[in-house]
Amino acid sequence: MICTSDLAMGIRASILSIDPIGAALRCLSTIYNETAYSHVHDSESITEVVEMRVLLTARRKGTRSALERLFEQESELNVVSSVASAGDLLPQAQATQPDVVVLDWELPGLRAPDVLSSLHTLSQSIKVVAFSKTQGARQDAINAGADAFVSREAPPEWLVITMRTVGGLSPRFVG
Repeated sequence: MICTSDLAMGIRASILSIDPIGAALRCLSTIYNETAYSHVHDSESITEVVEMRVLLTARRKGTRSALERLFEQESELNVVSSVASAGDLLPQAQATQPDVVVLDWELPGLRAPDVLSSLHTLSQSIKVVAFSKTQGARQDAINAGADAFVSREAPPEWLVITMRTVGGLSPRFVG
């Protein structure tokens, strides 16, 4: 299990599907414990995120549809747009102002460092969860500025848990 956390600079997490579920859950629990109260105000009250706006990217229509159905099961996740190419990503991000971008690391035309930089220029608060089947993509995604990475071969619930965590929602376990 590889799980890195640099919460002063933003959440950075990765989960590889070849690892035991227990290790992933411990990793996510650690991240949650470190971030659960990061929204505390002077009055010591906790502000909860009520809805997370999601921009979904995936090169295949079937993948986009499956992820949309998965996210529909989570009342706090609202897919505001779904795109199939890197050329559509930035205009849609600007138009929809998502909280989290789910980024297919093999998206056609993707120049990851440039796209991630542009997304963060649009809004410093946008979180990016990259996903890929390629094992080497994990480190590339984190190095390029993704906030988290989930292997495409991981159980779908891991993507939901990771999104909830980086987006500031409770990473309650789904399934």
